[in-house]
Amino acid sequence: MNNEVLISLLEKINREPDNNAIEKLLELSQNNMDICHIALRKINTLKYKKYYQQLWKILEKFAQQENELALIDVGVVYQKGLLGIQEDLQKSLSYFEKAMNLYHSGIACQSLGAIYYFGTQTQKDLKKAYHYFEQGAKYRYADCEVSLGEMYLNGEFVEKNYMMASYWYEKAFYDNRTDTALMLGNLYNPENNLLNDSEQALEWYCKGALNNDKDCCVLAGTIYEEFGEKFYQEAFKYYEKSAQLNSPIGSFLTALSLYEGKIVTKNTFLAKKYFQKALQLGYEEAQYYLNILNDVSETALKTDTFSSANVDLNTTTFTGYQKIQDDYHTKQQENKEKNEKRLKAAAAATGMSGYMDASYGFIQDKDGNELYVSGDFIIPKNGDILEYNQDMNSVYNPKTGQITCLSDLGNSVYNWNTGKVTYVNGSVVETFDNE
Repeated sequence: MNNEVLISLLEKINREPDNNAIEKLLELSQNNMDICHIALRKINTLKYKKYYQQLWKILEKFAQQENELALIDVGVVYQKGLLGIQEDLQKSLSYFEKAMNLYHSGIACQSLGAIYYFGTQTQKDLKKAYHYFEQGAKYRYADCEVSLGEMYLNGEFVEKNYMMASYWYEKAFYDNRTDTALMLGNLYNPENNLLNDSEQALEWYCKGALNNDKDCCVLAGTIYEEFGEKFYQEAFKYYEKSAQLNSPIGSFLTALSLYEGKIVTKNTFLAKKYFQKALQLGYEEAQYYLNILNDVSETALKTDTFSSANVDLNTTTFTGYQKIQDDYHTKQQENKEKNEKRLKAAAAATGMSGYMDASYGFIQDKDGNELYVSGDFIIPKNGDILEYNQDMNSVYNPKTGQITCLSDLGNSVYNWNTGKVTYVNGSVVETFDNE
């Protein structure tokens, strides 16, 4: 069968379907299950009822030959009542089971799992759903791996376990479900208060961005911006890419960056272009800035002072995707202050002194050596790790096994090298023995 003939036929059906084209498609389906699968989709979508029975006979013939795709398609027909066939869940299950057993079909496993997971056609049974998803995961079927991740994320049948959710999402990513990069990034993004690791979140968002996931581009940009001035260029790069991928919020953030001139050189001409794009894509808050820019432009024509025009936008609030701009800068400042306290405590705990850069998570001693603060771990120069547990407001000493409770969340740190607790109150550091 010449593929060009099939492509030409399908283009004709898509453009202007007629009986001759459909009959030709059915003729080609007689000896080719792949084409029969295409015919099923086309005839069902176009509601060509006069051809239902003819197509059904072809499908049944392939299913009797135990063709894998035919077994699945017949299972779908019985499950959804397609082609005028009455719904029959038991027959549907039997065809999916046969495809799974004969061919280790991940699609069949996902179909079976979904039937029991959603419970719309039979009693909901999460144990059976998990069993089938797990079976499909053994066959490296990415949709089943994602389904397992969802069950661990939500604590369905299994106990809620974010690390296991991450494990299954990651397996799915490497089994060609690259959209799970967004799920992984969201798991680690501290904004969601799940696994709380900005670096891991950023890594996954960047992987998603490589696969042109516009949401990953936006979120990678926001994390880079939170990391501070050294990373502003990267932040804008991802905002701009998301705009190129037609993200409404990405177009808006690109425009806002160009308008404010904080993370990229101020350019009101380009800002206006991106605000217009954001508005065209449905991000209505862009209209506010366009009104301002249009007003300023009219003033500039009269006074020739457009380049120095200064508009106070401090009172502006927004709604929408992640509530960007209504509390973003406020939250940024709160995080910075919180991080500064934590870094001071970390410096005291590790015996370091000198300059601290709270924006980037580094403590720097008087000799220029850097310590790195990552998540809930403080990594000193010697490579030892001091583990801080926010939930219990305590520090664990891995050398002695001792747990020391702290007086104030984030403001006190136990120094397991000296056995002392250091209390940080603003710029005052007090150290006392932990009796």
